[in-house]
Amino acid sequence: METLPSLTASSRTVQSVSDFRGYNHNLVIDDNQFYDMRNLTLDEYPVLTQRQPRGTIKKLNKPNGLFSKNKIVYVDGTNLYYGDELIAQVTDSKKQFASMGAYILVWPDKIMYNTFDGTITKLENKTEFTGTVKIEKANISDSQQTTTDYTSYVRITATGIGKGFKQYDGVSISGISQEDLNATKVLWEVTDDSVLVIGSVEKTIEEQMTITLERKVPDMEFFTESENRLWGCSSKNHELYACKIGDPTNWNAFENLSTDSYAVTIGSDGDFTGAATYMGYVLFFKEDTIHTVMGNKPANYQVQGSKGRGIEKGSELSPVIVNETLYYKARTGIVAYQGTSATSIASDMGTVQYKDAVAGYLGNKYYCSMKQGEKYYLFCYDESKGMWTKEDETQVLFMATLGNNLYYIDAEGYLKTITGEDDENIQWEAISGEIMMAYNRKYLCKINIRATLEERATLEAWVQYDNEKTWTRVTTITARKHRAYDIPVMPRRCDRLRIKLSGRGKSWIYGIDKQFEMGSDVCVNMGRH
Repeated sequence: METLPSLTASSRTVQSVSDFRGYNHNLVIDDNQFYDMRNLTLDEYPVLTQRQPRGTIKKLNKPNGLFSKNKIVYVDGTNLYYGDELIAQVTDSKKQFASMGAYILVWPDKIMYNTFDGTITKLENKTEFTGTVKIEKANISDSQQTTTDYTSYVRITATGIGKGFKQYDGVSISGISQEDLNATKVLWEVTDDSVLVIGSVEKTIEEQMTITLERKVPDMEFFTESENRLWGCSSKNHELYACKIGDPTNWNAFENLSTDSYAVTIGSDGDFTGAATYMGYVLFFKEDTIHTVMGNKPANYQVQGSKGRGIEKGSELSPVIVNETLYYKARTGIVAYQGTSATSIASDMGTVQYKDAVAGYLGNKYYCSMKQGEKYYLFCYDESKGMWTKEDETQVLFMATLGNNLYYIDAEGYLKTITGEDDENIQWEAISGEIMMAYNRKYLCKINIRATLEERATLEAWVQYDNEKTWTRVTTITARKHRAYDIPVMPRRCDRLRIKLSGRGKSWIYGIDKQFEMGSDVCVNMGRH
């Protein structure tokens, strides 16, 4: 007897995501990641929510630099501020800063500000005198004399020749009629009208001369402080430099002492692209080379160069230490350096190429503004979670951390904080990866979004089907009060789709559920005849 055809019962399964793991701009991503996003954070992980509002401090006319040392330091045009106090006039150019003891060093102006007593000192000094110059044998003062000191000294006397110099400065001398005194010398004694240096003369010289004394500081592209020395580099001269220990005014003091200045020539190809101090080591970068300075005094300093991912040209403001790791922008993306080599943390950025990175840190987070094409984007890497989020199109010029906040200056000249109390009404967005409509003979029949909205917050759900360029809005919710919502999305049949969630105001996305249904199959049971 032949039996009638029968239908198997539909079988429904649900795939739930409640552990959101940030930004991943690759074609194939996990269900708990988002292909694109705007203004989202993992602060309340595993829940997805919006970043905190930022803070606005003031508008600058022409921002030229930002730094922090007990207070925020910034340059507006030619005005250098320490906190809200105008402390100096500087050149109208982009600045680099370093901290050394109580001092803030400002480049390329080559000045330092003493945060303790408020004084400004020029690192370089130059005096010139034309007239009668007296050069004679001299003895060092009793306080510096030792019983075994047989060094020959010469005193040079000329009006104003010693002004602006101090004892033990290394200076270059030129214009003296006795040629062997035209050299780089250490000043053993200084008055306004005379200096004492090592040298010898057979008899006192007193004649008309034009002499120059100059304390020079090398022109350096990038610099960093380590162990009470300022270190810098010059691509033009292929050299690294270190100042005399504790004294950033002296770069030419060479007396075979552990406190001496230091200079060395580097043979690697290419220009320097940045500098940093990490775990007690001074690092100088080229795009494909990392130079590490080893040792603790000039007598045993060694510079070791190794091939590796260095700082990308134009991203010299990207090196930042978060906890115990140095992060920076290399040509291949953001990398993490922990003392031996650089490891990429940029796989979630996909194939998009960025450049001109400016970075800072706050807590466990590495914030980085980068350029892609003609636009800039601000990203955040949460080191504690190993995940990225994407915030907005903010172009950051400078960043500096002070206390419990990260300060930055944007392209419009606003000095701001990464967390604050601005009334932003933040607009946010999250776009999923591609969702296949069918797999294993199961078909997607429903998507459910579990969310909570604050009063007056809005949430919209959108769908993009197959190769369509446009988005179809499927629902809009405006919360009349703080409450939870289950938001259903019923997709039409297609090959694949994407979901976009967007809104304004504070919202929390707790989960996204996908419901699949087994298709009906006709089963014909062939009975006996």
